[in-house]
Amino acid sequence: MFLLAFQTIFSLGLTSDVINKGMITLISKSEDHSKLGNWRPITLLGSIYNFFAEILARKIQVHLHFMMGRSIMDNNFLAQESLEWAVENGHDLIMLLLDFEKNF
Repeated sequence: MFLLAFQTIFSLGLTSDVINKGMITLISKSEDHSKLGNWRPITLLGSIYNFFAEILARKIQVHLHFMMGRSIMDNNFLAQESLEWAVENGHDLIMLLLDFEKNF
């Protein structure tokens, strides 16, 4: 079953509802459970999704070796240099900005 699911995902780029479904629950970030701001939602995903995410992470990790040892500030400089290059050379530029604060 896992092999068939992975083959479908990688070859066709399709996922099923079973893989995409999760259960949202709240976890407390402090011992004071009376305040709504002390609760954070977390999505619990199924085993197939977790296996798929781990396999995908390992597949792309070999392509991310250039990221090792870099500072988060490097991204600011890279974005500025990319923007300047695109303007100087008359090219379109698409940038994706992610909020890293929530990850930590």
